[in-house]
Amino acid sequence: MDLRRVVRVLNQCCAPHLADTWDNVGLLVQSSEAILVSRVLVTNDLTEPVLSEARERETNLIVSYHPPIFSPLKRITNSHWKERLIAACLENRIAIYSPHTGLDAKMNGVNDWLLSPFGLCHVQFFNLVAFFPLDLISKKPITPVPHREESMTKLTLPISESFSQFYMNLSGTPVSARLSWLVSYC
Repeated sequence: MDLRRVVRVLNQCCAPHLADTWDNVGLLVQSSEAILVSRVLVTNDLTEPVLSEARERETNLIVSYHPPIFSPLKRITNSHWKERLIAACLENRIAIYSPHTGLDAKMNGVNDWLLSPFGLCHVQFFNLVAFFPLDLISKKPITPVPHREESMTKLTLPISESFSQFYMNLSGTPVSARLSWLVSYC
């Protein structure tokens, strides 16, 4: 199947239009030549061992839940593992697609799946930062830090049955609305 057609199907399934603005979703790597997709490897994170397996299995497309290209790449050399991944995919004509927060946010997506064991009858996404100033949410000062993959922002939202009181602990950069849930038990 032609890569463009596969990407159209993935876009319908993974809802990239719902992805957070900071995220990097969709088709991330494509060689200059048209790719016919005959084998797809699906992974949570694209690492060098995963890429080795993809090459052994003669994969044409890797669907990596987490985007392997997140921060802008200034160069593609062999000095860093992420750069080696991209170079190897281009050399081997392997495309990379990442659904990440688009798949999280869609109805019956990852967020709904993660909440399903709790028997919740109503789940609603909301942007807590839009409703409350950050100092009221965290009850302590927040010092924004540049985004680093090694130190992702942590979010805690204790669930209280009445929802009359709640708090969040944020460290680092404020998180996205799609990581926040307003829930009630059935």
